[in-house]
Amino acid sequence: MTIRINFSKYSTVTDETLTQRFQFVYSPLNELLRSLHVLMNPRHHGLVVDWALKTMEQLDKEDIDNLYYFSPVYELGVPPTVLCNFQYNASNLKDELSMLRAFLSRQSNVNGLINELSTLNHDRSNTFIPNLAKGLEWQDFSIKRNPLLIKDLSGNPQTVINRFFKFIVKYNDNVFSAVWEKDNIKKLLFQEIKIRANSINIHGIRSTIDELQVARMHWKNDTLIINKPFEREIDLKDTDTIMLIPSFFTWPHLFVDTFKNGVVITYGLQKRADLIYTPKELLLTFKALSEPTRLQILKTVSKSPCTTQGLSQLLSLGTSTVSRHLQILKEANLLRTTKQKKFVLYQITNRIFELVPNFLDFMRDDNK
Repeated sequence: MTIRINFSKYSTVTDETLTQRFQFVYSPLNELLRSLHVLMNPRHHGLVVDWALKTMEQLDKEDIDNLYYFSPVYELGVPPTVLCNFQYNASNLKDELSMLRAFLSRQSNVNGLINELSTLNHDRSNTFIPNLAKGLEWQDFSIKRNPLLIKDLSGNPQTVINRFFKFIVKYNDNVFSAVWEKDNIKKLLFQEIKIRANSINIHGIRSTIDELQVARMHWKNDTLIINKPFEREIDLKDTDTIMLIPSFFTWPHLFVDTFKNGVVITYGLQKRADLIYTPKELLLTFKALSEPTRLQILKTVSKSPCTTQGLSQLLSLGTSTVSRHLQILKEANLLRTTKQKKFVLYQITNRIFELVPNFLDFMRDDNK
């Protein structure tokens, strides 16, 4: 069972036009709402289940009532309208909430939210989460139905919106801000976006998307395939965009939603094998980085893939010397090879950027 995202012919003309269809999004509000999803279903989020259980003990009756009352906003996915349909950018939660309040002051946007909530609850509960799927990532999952929110939004939207903001601000002040600071979530999200930007620059968008969540997303020709417990086909227009939102709290789930201008994919970054290394792997990596020539090689191939002979000429070194350094870097997974016709090209991997996102920016040429 999959979601199939089909791109327009213009989007797939070149790697550059395809890359232009993707954007990474940083959103503290999205992260806060994902944490509320975790509180609703702590058993499905083993990495933060201890936090969820302790947090539930801290909430008073008013908090619990609001948690379930507003559950349609975050239980099955966050409606894009709650993120202002990505029309604005903000670097902190306070600004995001201010922009959202202004956004929801327009009745047309409130109507859009009502439609999204109604569609989300209907589709996901009746079609998108069949019993077979619950044996995968949604085992023992049950929807906490609360039709009151949609009904109240239709009848008295301003009262509901005021209650929502009061709840979110209180929850942030008493709970969320502490875990945001303790786990340094802002840094993790920014680091993830930088790592993926470097990966796109070096390896291209197709390879980068394949890396986002192992065994969950892959390409089939010009179609992006996402493994989910339901079937859906989405056809993108020339101007449509895919918004990629990394999330600390989302793992192991992966959420896909549509909005007026494209698709939103929220993926978990917390438990990825490519960010977890054994002491032996780290030792091998840092040993490989402990030699000036190898650092020069990394800097050179980060700009453009290169052959052994090309590096030999650029660095004024013998090919046997360059080959030896290349082998060490490759064994440390700092380089990988690709073949183009009869040429073997060396490219930098993501490993160094995962450990130190701006590592190569700190290195200047010896003659400067």
